[in-house]
Formats: sequence, structure tokens, C-alpha cells
Amino acid sequence: MTQSVPRVPETERLAALDAATRAIAAELDIERVLQLIVDRVRELIGATHAALGIADAKGHMERFITSGITPFTVNVNCRAP
Repeated sequence: MTQSVPRVPETERLAALDAATRAIAAELDIERVLQLIVDRVRELIGATHAALGIADAKGHMERFITSGITPFTVNVNCRAP
């Protein structure tokens, strides 16, 4: 059974997207930029958690950025493909 996510009004979504874009554009550190992207997308869609996996040229997980998930939960429950 899936839970429905409350719908956010379009004006609020656009304001959140604008704020996210400005925050990301102001950042120079790639790790911080990726974390901001995951955090802001999670907030924008109203999710409890989110993750972004980045694979290297050989298909191995190079980075796994999470939001709303503890490091313990990631280590126990998340397996890189």
C-alpha cells in the first residue's frame, strides 16, 4: 500500500525551486551542491527521504548522497547496484 503525498500548491513549488536554484548556484563545493540538490528535491516533492547515486565509468557506485536517512540506515538497508 502506498501513501499519498500532500499536493503542494504550484506557487509554493516554484518558490521552493527558485530558492533551491539560488542556493545551489551560490555553492562552489561539489559535495555540498549534490547534498543541496538531494535535500531540496526531497523537500520539494514532500518525501521523507531521498538518495542520489552516482556511478563511475565502470558502473560502480562512486557517491551515494542521502537526505532524511541516517548513515546507519544507509549502511544496513541500502545496497549499491
